[in-house]
Amino acid sequence: MRFTYLLDGDARQLRDLRAELAIWADPATGVIDDLLIVTNELAANALIYGSPPIKVSLQAYQDSVRIQVTQSCPMTGTLPQLASPGGERGRGLLLVSALSKAWGWSFNGRQLVVWAVLALPGNLSQ
Repeated sequence: MRFTYLLDGDARQLRDLRAELAIWADPATGVIDDLLIVTNELAANALIYGSPPIKVSLQAYQDSVRIQVTQSCPMTGTLPQLASPGGERGRGLLLVSALSKAWGWSFNGRQLVVWAVLALPGNLSQ
């Protein structure tokens, strides 16, 4: 099962994204809070550091869900990194790292793709 949402750069869209995602992810899965936190963090970072359009995609599998955020990004832009001790930036990615079984980023042309994978106790792939 797939979910896709486009952001045009307005941070107020994050509320609508969370509402749509909550409907898609049926709270009975047991990971809705983690899913909302990780998706919101990756999307918010894209709004802060990237340029629209920003595409938020989720793909559910039997035992996991992959969250992917694609943003236009100049090659000189800020790259995702975990906060250093006492650091001001990257603390949200510490949450992403703690809640995900894996996360990372890559470039696809002039686009930055940031992704995270969450384990699922239920089954969203149906």
